[in-house]
Amino acid sequence: MPANTVTREDAEDALNKIWGIFKVEENKQRLMNLVKECDAIDDPQKKILAKMQKFTPAVIDLCGDVMGEYGFGQNDIMRGIIEIQAHAASNPQMQTKVQVIMDAFQGKFPDEDFDEEEEEEAEICD
Repeated sequence: MPANTVTREDAEDALNKIWGIFKVEENKQRLMNLVKECDAIDDPQKKILAKMQKFTPAVIDLCGDVMGEYGFGQNDIMRGIIEIQAHAASNPQMQTKVQVIMDAFQGKFPDEDFDEEEEEEAEICD
């Protein structure tokens, strides 16, 4: 597996584009519906399996077009997200966003609005 193939700037740009996709109400609702669907499963093992089967394809679908812009094919999207995560290691604002995305792969998605990070970013830039 090659070292980072996206620059830090590209990683930040891709992350911001993906973040925008995650914030679209229809996409948030899609993921929240999956959370509710999986949470309704009583058996813990079946719940974990359902999350893996449902969330990974859903998140890959949401990220696919953006990651394609940076040369990542359908089978490389997770590797690309991990590269973005590596670039985010020294940037707290990127870390927060990439953590939401990584959590979504595991079936964890915040049920509250996650706009606070952008508000903090706006205050820092002022």
